Amino acid sequence: MVNLIARAVERDPQNTDLIARLGHLLGFSGRFAEANRLFERACGIADIGIHRRPLAGNYLRWTGDAAGAGRILDGTPEGSFDTLLLGLERTELRELAGDIAGAIADYHQLRHLPEWESLRVDYQFRQLMQEAEGRANAQPRPTAGLLLSSVK
Repeated sequence: MVNLIARAVERDPQNTDLIARLGHLLGFSGRFAEANRLFERACGIADIGIHRRPLAGNYLRWTGDAAGAGRILDGTPEGSFDTLLLGLERTELRELAGDIAGAIADYHQLRHLPEWESLRVDYQFRQLMQEAEGRANAQPRPTAGLLLSSVK
């Protein structure tokens, strides 16, 4: 499959969908550096959220650095992203990095979007608020690296 898509990318080197698809395959097979270069290439052609989201996800799986992956999403040019999905991923990354206040602020910004209810993310928001309220007594959360090691 990788070889077929790689040949298609060679024939159409500006096709960001093919470039990103190849990046997904390589990233999910553990070839993170190659995948990262492909996602960056896709962003270089069309810097939009649909390419930054997998770039950030690949970076997180590769390095375990949730804050760094969040910075990738933060760099998405205004008006060029799929607002709710990118926002939710940014919120999750903030939470993984321990920035609960930032995650809550992101949720508040997203709640006005019409897609909010259809994705049923209000439950996640309530859980995060409860966690923030009980944080003073809570035990430390596992780091992103520990969370990633349990997700294969």
